[in-house]
Amino acid sequence: MTVRILADRDFYASFAAETLSRGDELAFGPPALDEALPDILVLPAADFLALSRFPARGFGCLAYGPVASMRRAFERGCLDYLREPWSFSELFARLSRFRKCRFRAGGKLFLLEGSALCGEGAPVDLGADELCLLLLLLRNAPFPVSREAAIEKIPSFARDKDQALGRCAVALRRNLEMVSSGFGKELHTVRGHGYRLDAEICG
Repeated sequence: MTVRILADRDFYASFAAETLSRGDELAFGPPALDEALPDILVLPAADFLALSRFPARGFGCLAYGPVASMRRAFERGCLDYLREPWSFSELFARLSRFRKCRFRAGGKLFLLEGSALCGEGAPVDLGADELCLLLLLLRNAPFPVSREAAIEKIPSFARDKDQALGRCAVALRRNLEMVSSGFGKELHTVRGHGYRLDAEICG
């Protein structure tokens, strides 16, 4: 999960020295033009309310500001709201909600908590790239994710990006199968486009 903070005060900018959980990335300030969008953008409520349209699919906002702006922010679709002043530990706790994901695939229920994927048997710990790909597939399910979008979201693919994505998908499919027999078959290769996961997020 990538989290970007647009800080309007030096106090919040000082959180740049902090770290998130394994597999999560924290960034500050506006992104570069060629930089991938974050999974969650933390920004002042006034800026969120000034957005001309709702966040795109697979991309969410966590607003912060005065209590008076909270209701309007939730009505506009923000994921969560931080009342000022807030600390990094509070942000960390709020973000933990988004690290748990219950979903159904192949008629069975699964739980992704952090990097641990749980099903019928023992949980399987996913690598950072596999976790990133699985989250991307889940957020877009049942629609396919293009190879270009997946490569953009997984910055560790420095060279031979297309081949690296293929290897990542193979590793993810193998781990899905370890979690539950037949689960790996729910990850489909869409010829000429990318990948699709037959799954449905619960709640």
